[in-house]
Amino acid sequence: MNFFQPFNSSIFRLFFLGLLHFTSGGLLAQDQEARYYKVVAQLDEYEGRTLFKVMPTDNRDLSLRRGDTAIFDLSDASLQTHPFRLSSTRDGSHSGGSSMGAVRNGTSIALTVGTDSPDLLYFYCDNHKGMGDKLFLNVSGNTTDLFLSDFNESLDELYIPRVYVETEPPRLYSVKLGVSQDRSSFRLISASEGVVSTLATLDRRQASFNPVSNQLNIPALYAMDNFFEARLQIGADVIKLIHLKPLGENIMTDSYDPDQSADGQPSNNWAIKYSNNY
Repeated sequence: MNFFQPFNSSIFRLFFLGLLHFTSGGLLAQDQEARYYKVVAQLDEYEGRTLFKVMPTDNRDLSLRRGDTAIFDLSDASLQTHPFRLSSTRDGSHSGGSSMGAVRNGTSIALTVGTDSPDLLYFYCDNHKGMGDKLFLNVSGNTTDLFLSDFNESLDELYIPRVYVETEPPRLYSVKLGVSQDRSSFRLISASEGVVSTLATLDRRQASFNPVSNQLNIPALYAMDNFFEARLQIGADVIKLIHLKPLGENIMTDSYDPDQSADGQPSNNWAIKYSNNY
């Protein structure tokens, strides 16, 4: 059989769904939260001008973790003449910045904060200066813990968290693969479906599966004491490694995890943490 032949929808379900009942437990692909905000424009009597008011519906503060998806309800009539935008620059286009790309869904917009998101996201009005220059979202955390895949040499197993399946709507899986006896390919050990916001977007470091090309892309893989990007070809009954390249960047250097050493290399605690995934 041709190991690179495309597989049909029934094989797709087998790979991601059919083996779920064989999973012994312990694997769960869990996306970060979807946070909801109500936006209005109203007169601030102290300032003497109209300003945006951004209200979290869960009564929490204006903060996000990388991996969260912020969803802004823009249905209020007060916003008809005050187009609400987000920018990495205070006051956005009025200060030389630009609008950040957001997914529009009816009267809402959504933005997933991830690897490349800045620590501060500012609100601004496309038509008027200063309407949101004193409000901003704090973005914290890092994506290494969320998306880094890990190869366990002692078990010959590859763990891939949060595989973003590029369907409509998107789906999310946690996958564990084992090396075949002849070490020429991988076999599926388990796959667990998790929760993903339908408005969440794919992160640069997140593994993804394209059902058209039948390829599983892994941007960040820790194996053999190094970091790689990898790509797997999913055949009808075999999974082949077709691409493996050392990363040009040290993805640990921007981590906020105290379990990781200052020189950017994984500490023993970090390695143990990932081994415990399986």
